[in-house]
Amino acid sequence: MDYIMVLVKKISKILLKKEYKSAFGKDSIFDKINNLNSIIVDINCERLTISHYYEEKYKVPYRYSKNFTGYVLFKNKIKKKINYKFYVRSLELNPITNDSFEKYKNYKSVKKTFFNKNFSINYVDIKTFKYEVKKSVLHDKYFFIINKLDVIKKMNKDNSCNNKNDNNKIIIGNNCTIRIKDIPYNLLVGDNTTLILK
Repeated sequence: MDYIMVLVKKISKILLKKEYKSAFGKDSIFDKINNLNSIIVDINCERLTISHYYEEKYKVPYRYSKNFTGYVLFKNKIKKKINYKFYVRSLELNPITNDSFEKYKNYKSVKKTFFNKNFSINYVDIKTFKYEVKKSVLHDKYFFIINKLDVIKKMNKDNSCNNKNDNNKIIIGNNCTIRIKDIPYNLLVGDNTTLILK
């Protein structure tokens, strides 16, 4: 994954002091941006790359940590072997990231300004955003992806009619009939499933 940052001089001195070993984990550049309560400005861009930092922070189940080893050529022409950790998406589960800012429409921390139909700027106030996104992800570990049910189906291949994942969400598989007293807020239902209220 490539991402480009333009840093204000004052903050660049803080962020560029160290050699990073992780793309989105603890002590990554995004961890520092989060902890410094920064403002992110996206120009003509619908992708908020720091979302992958929160995916790793809250351990979403469709990604996993993978180590990469390679060589980096620095400005001073020194070639150095480095190990780098990346929280990659599972190709088997094939989660499709929801890149649209539309999912943040109720967030107070996100503002979008259109200057004309071809030019817009998104402002993200991380000081508030980090609490809003925490609430969203802890409520729904699949908040950042479009194909939630497809991913859940692949994670629960046995399609049993009553499973729980690591966030105590009740997952109902496919082709099931379930009798329940009431519908809990944390219910995820598969295809062709019937819920019968007692």
